Amino acid sequence: MTYNELKAQVASLGFERTVADGDGLRRAVERGLHTLFTDLPQVRVTRIYISAPRLTNVYKTVRHNGRETEAFFLHGTAFSFRPHGDGAYTLYDGDAVTRVSFFATDGVVRGGISSGNGRIIFEGEKDYTVTSLATFGGRYGASLTDVPEYAEERDIDLATVIPDFGGVATQPACVSGNMSGTRLTVRTNILNLPFLLDGEVEVEYYRLPRFTAAKDEPLDLPPGTEHLLAFLVASFIWLDDDAEKAQYYMALYRDGLLTHRKRLLSSRDRNYRTNGWA
Repeated sequence: MTYNELKAQVASLGFERTVADGDGLRRAVERGLHTLFTDLPQVRVTRIYISAPRLTNVYKTVRHNGRETEAFFLHGTAFSFRPHGDGAYTLYDGDAVTRVSFFATDGVVRGGISSGNGRIIFEGEKDYTVTSLATFGGRYGASLTDVPEYAEERDIDLATVIPDFGGVATQPACVSGNMSGTRLTVRTNILNLPFLLDGEVEVEYYRLPRFTAAKDEPLDLPPGTEHLLAFLVASFIWLDDDAEKAQYYMALYRDGLLTHRKRLLSSRDRNYRTNGWA
């Protein structure tokens, strides 16, 4: 079914020759597609490659004693740490010497190492603690906001790496790389994984519909649901102008959805194969 064909069907349901082809119709079609994909979830499997941060050094805990100094060598192109208290550090990076004050409320502190090898000295009048002092290789943006914070685990938003991601169907697993077979966890859209995991992750997920208002391009529909989408769009179109008509078409949609689900179950039962015991 194309957009034009759907438009004609919706018009006939409202006893009209045509439906105004405007934002209202496009929003109703998009809303209808999302409703269909919610009621009839479409599962897709994909693989994404997770690259581990190029960790070069890590000092998990640094305890600063007031009026003393603590020095650490840094190897890489950038560093980060999380301060728990207010203080300062001096960075020796080649011929450059930079002193920076920091505060606990700042959160993660990030910096660059242009020479590839540097030295950081923590200073301050008061005691404080620094956690997750780590250096990394690789290239980072000028603002350094993409320098990671070292931790035992890290999070990746699956919606940013899988364009049609609508939610996980099963828990993902690493299928190649340094932790092959590792079961991973997802909370909402957030994939939680070991910090140094590097490999291919298989994700089985519920996909979102692809919407286009191109007149003659087929709409992205679950198989056999063309008539259901027409009922849905008609219901949404007349929701404000004719509540009775909108409720009528929504009822037709619900009845049709129930029949469609029964057909799907019947088809699965017919295709079920056993070894004679089950």
